[in-house]
Amino acid sequence: ADADVQAVIQYIKLFSERWKKEKAGTPVVFTKDVFQGRAGEAIVLGKELYHKKAQCISCHHTNQESAPTPKPGQNIEGAVVATHFGKDVLRAGESLKDIYRAVAAGVGGTAMPSWAGSLSSEEIWAIAYYVQSLNLRTNQDR
Repeated sequence: ADADVQAVIQYIKLFSERWKKEKAGTPVVFTKDVFQGRAGEAIVLGKELYHKKAQCISCHHTNQESAPTPKPGQNIEGAVVATHFGKDVLRAGESLKDIYRAVAAGVGGTAMPSWAGSLSSEEIWAIAYYVQSLNLRTNQDR
């Protein structure tokens, strides 16, 4: 359970000096999911934000668009390939909270920025619903 996960995390931290020298980042504060029971509405708004305001599509292809063939993290002509939603596994987790956290905080060590200062918490929840809808394991390419 959670206690076991925390114990494993603390053990793994022993293998890196980084955890002794650097301070932990600011934890992501999860706001209330205002779309509970209204997933369809969230997905519509999330799609709009994904393609227009946040321009997620500029890095993240979806199962409706063609995408480079390498796996996420591999280079194509010097550029790192981002997760292809609808095809690739979400490495930071596939629950709505996992996706919300990745969008809000960004993903360290990658080009994925934090959107917490640029999007409202409602907008981040909407994008989380949209990304989760894209990544439902219905794609036969997996």
